[in-house]
Amino acid sequence: MASSESRRRKQLEKKKKKRNDKRHQIVVKRNAGLAEKLAMRANAPVHECLVTAELGGGGFVEVVISRKSASGEIAFGLFLIDSYCMGVKNCLARILSVSQYNDFKEDVRAKGRILKALDPPSARRVVEDAVAYAEKLGIKPHADFRAARMILGDIDPEKATTLFEMGRDGKPFFMSGPFQSPAECQMIIAKLTAVCGVDGFHFMMGIDPRRTMLSGHDFNELSFDDDDDDDDSVMFDEEEDDEVEENTSSFRIEERRI
Repeated sequence: MASSESRRRKQLEKKKKKRNDKRHQIVVKRNAGLAEKLAMRANAPVHECLVTAELGGGGFVEVVISRKSASGEIAFGLFLIDSYCMGVKNCLARILSVSQYNDFKEDVRAKGRILKALDPPSARRVVEDAVAYAEKLGIKPHADFRAARMILGDIDPEKATTLFEMGRDGKPFFMSGPFQSPAECQMIIAKLTAVCGVDGFHFMMGIDPRRTMLSGHDFNELSFDDDDDDDDSVMFDEEEDDEVEENTSSFRIEERRI
């Protein structure tokens, strides 16, 4: 019985990896065009930089960096930052008209997030500090970051007026996401253990990958009412694995604090 369940889970993991690999190839192809388009706008005047909340509220914050081209288009990157551990956990980029960009901000506000102004150097600094912090732990930024980072352009992070602390209580703190499998969580914990030692980090994770104490923000629900080609955007979807068994009665949260 146990071995049969183990084989089934391995098959599910294999299928999920195959889907993720296919999705990654699609994203790479799409992002190649987007990266070039963003690079062409990398020196356009900064339109505005926004942040959804002060870091420290659960370790998650969304940073928006936008530029306005001579033609009036708004190119922007939206970065979901996990300052506790994962760095740039998710991101997207778009090139929109002014009205579409304003609609995007209203959609963000409608979901209960308050957008606050942040100076461009500080906005870039928090993104890059988060990436650097995670990379020291052996964790790479989201795959779409390679394209979305082009929006940073010529902003000088050394002129930042606001610096943000990484980690929690002086240590990395990993919180599993709602669509991270147990295998993925264990891989991250193994990396943290190798870098920080057994007592060098905190973690919180759900046994059932569909449920968690903190899931971050669902970027997929952000709507863009436009007819632009998909190549103008970094698209990502953290779809719930429909092959995970329906029974969630055994779900529980494990937290360890050193």
